[in-house]
Amino acid sequence: MGRRMLGEQTSQEAWAMSELHIPNLTIKGFRGIKELSIESLGRVNLITGKNNTGKSSILEALRLYAHNAAPAIIYNILEFREEYSRIVDDDASTLDPDAFAHVTSLFHGFPSLFDSIEPIIITTTSDLRRPDLEMGIEWNYEQRDTEGNVRLVRTKSMGAEIVDAIPVLSVRTGLRMRVFRLDTLGSRRGRPRWGMEGDAKVPCQTVGSFGGAVTSSLVHLLDEISLTFGEDEAINALKLIDPRITAVRAVAVDRLSRVRTVKVGATHIDKPVPLRSFGDGMNHLFAIILSLLNARDGILLVDEIENGLHHSIQQDILRTIFRLTSELNVQVFATTHSNDMVKAFEEVARESPEEGIVVKLTRRGENLFATPFDEGQLTTIVGDQIEVR
Repeated sequence: MGRRMLGEQTSQEAWAMSELHIPNLTIKGFRGIKELSIESLGRVNLITGKNNTGKSSILEALRLYAHNAAPAIIYNILEFREEYSRIVDDDASTLDPDAFAHVTSLFHGFPSLFDSIEPIIITTTSDLRRPDLEMGIEWNYEQRDTEGNVRLVRTKSMGAEIVDAIPVLSVRTGLRMRVFRLDTLGSRRGRPRWGMEGDAKVPCQTVGSFGGAVTSSLVHLLDEISLTFGEDEAINALKLIDPRITAVRAVAVDRLSRVRTVKVGATHIDKPVPLRSFGDGMNHLFAIILSLLNARDGILLVDEIENGLHHSIQQDILRTIFRLTSELNVQVFATTHSNDMVKAFEEVARESPEEGIVVKLTRRGENLFATPFDEGQLTTIVGDQIEVR
């Protein structure tokens, strides 16, 4: 089967366009979020609030949800936050709680490994008794059968109360239950021996606040849209910042290297130059659009969407995002600290047939509240200059 062109869709896909992947969201026990419910979400969602209200944590929770808490994703989240430990030797025979206490940082209240830890629940349904995703810490011990095969057996005792107890991460998704040993994540070899990303619930692309910092990490995304209308979309997005851009390619760093990076051509330069030469805003925008083009029928997560983007082009960027989410059946979740971005979002959401929602987070002690504003309400709060940060 040949590659579909951008915007091409089957009749079944067209029918599904009105269906949101995540129409509502409940998160319990994840990082600084004791419990949070967002009752209504749109096609494009802008999450705002003061520092330390949980904006980035919501994106991480959505990433875990989308990937069914795949071990490689858990590892990536911990490593990005510098919460990953490599201090366990592969041949270690004794339990060292500090070696994998990093995993407990995912749970609310920064608990100790030996505490009674409440599970993480992430769901888009109203029935918390059967959540879409549930993660917990358990203690298991190894049991060998007569043929020498080893299996993990759950114990209700705490780790300090049973000989050779092993802390594990239990992950329940629907009717599926998986158990992963925590000590494998802290092995001397560094990478977790937990397998790859696994089967995702929905396709998911993530852009950090410094998403374009290393363009070599975007090469595979650029390859996916090469020679399609997506390539034109990526170039047109870059032209929002610099109209002189004419081309974008993945190019080898040098003749002897297999490493490739992103270079661009422009009317004012006589040879391709690294995309990094054009500044953080250009790179951040490229990462956003490239990730969006690769998120067909899935979700896009963007942290601090306004980074490096001047307020004068934010509306045009958002118009591109709203249009592509409709054509590609993508649901977007982005965070911001910028009132300019909220104002631009209000204007574009009012123009677009796709629903745009601003979610304002407010923290009061341990409690976190989410207030969704649709297009009509956004017009009111922007006009009355109500603080949305």
